[in-house]
Amino acid sequence: MSPNYLPVQKNRFFAHSEKKYDQITWSRFADVIQAFQDRIEGWYIDPIQTLQQGQSESAFAIAGLSCLLIDTLSQYVPLPSKPPGALPGYAFKEFIRQFLPHYSVNLPVQITHHRNGTTSYILTRLEDVIYHALRCGILHEAHATLYCGIYGLEGKRFKFFKAKYTKYGSNGRKCLTVVIDPNVLFNDTLAAFKKIMLDLANPTPAFDPLRAKFKLKFHQAFGVHV
Repeated sequence: MSPNYLPVQKNRFFAHSEKKYDQITWSRFADVIQAFQDRIEGWYIDPIQTLQQGQSESAFAIAGLSCLLIDTLSQYVPLPSKPPGALPGYAFKEFIRQFLPHYSVNLPVQITHHRNGTTSYILTRLEDVIYHALRCGILHEAHATLYCGIYGLEGKRFKFFKAKYTKYGSNGRKCLTVVIDPNVLFNDTLAAFKKIMLDLANPTPAFDPLRAKFKLKFHQAFGVHV
């Protein structure tokens, strides 16, 4: 598939204001990996780590940027085809299942997720909550959906509350609340990113599918064959 857009390489910056497209040796895959890593670090990782060092309330921003990072990375790794009937966000959730397995667990109580007042989904897994409540809630509604909380858990990744913070508006019944520590989620995602970068550079044939998917997505996104 041809990309929809091509950069004018002598004029377009790739990752930051110090390096243009035509300053990268695209025929050297190691240079491509480094350029991509610089881009991700400059646009996602460095800003999150700056937020982590600040004194202001930053949990919301850290959670949102971490979800954007998961969304981005999920497009560059090989994942199984979306099965029939799968809920929205399949690639995002499958990335969690493969690269963030600590977050791929059953919920102790299922959650009915309502969307646009006309559609509802039954959520049974934590990765469902991270997508529908955390990722989509922050990006589309300016807050995590009310059955999801964002705050520090003293090193724990997440915590379930069966009957404390949330109830269903239609009938007043108790709804499970899932609290996620955004700093731990980011640290786990950062570790997954670093491993993907190392695997891309590993010449072992076992990582050929990863390189093939990365190169395909890279060409589609940035208009450069690598």
